[in-house]
Amino acid sequence: KRFYLEMVRKGAVPKPPSDDEGSERPIKTSKKSDGDEGPSDPHGPLM
Repeated sequence: KRFYLEMVRKGAVPKPPSDDEGSERPIKTSKKSDGDEGPSDPHGPLM
């Protein structure tokens, strides 16, 4: 699974909700959503 996570960080594969490290969608522990974990997070689509 480690190779998968490395590919996720490179952006080769879609980021799973369990490892949303800078995910384009504000899932629950998204680093981009500082308090606003809404579906229309202003920081989301930037990635």
